[in-house]
Amino acid sequence: LEPLELQPVREALWPLHRHLLSSCDSAPDGHRMQADDYATLERRKVEAGYMQLFLYLEDGKAQAIASLDIKQDFARTKNLLIHPARRGEGLGKSVVASLMAIARQQGASAMGAYALSENKAAYEMYRSAGMEKVYQQYEWVKLL
Repeated sequence: LEPLELQPVREALWPLHRHLLSSCDSAPDGHRMQADDYATLERRKVEAGYMQLFLYLEDGKAQAIASLDIKQDFARTKNLLIHPARRGEGLGKSVVASLMAIARQQGASAMGAYALSENKAAYEMYRSAGMEKVYQQYEWVKLL
């Protein structure tokens, strides 16, 4: 797949990020969360240097969100979310391919991802992007 042009989320793009979150029935990690709360949490993570956040835009509207965390030579994609009207079109796979290209440019030699086991679409998307299932896990978070 040809990588898409992903836009790093900067100040002017935060409203588009929040709008896409509010158009979905769940947060990018598959759990229910208020869009405003999730947007605030993601912004804190970006500002703290914990992750890079990207949007895929078409006609000035956010169609996908994805984040990337790189430590040494390992990258991890996180929080991939596709606009509900665009799901099933292969957009997620293209976003992952784009993140892989960015990660390679930033020195990563491998990339991992996390998806809930019940999310069959994510499982198929990551598998079709050439990733292999390694293990299953739970992740926990608490706002401090």
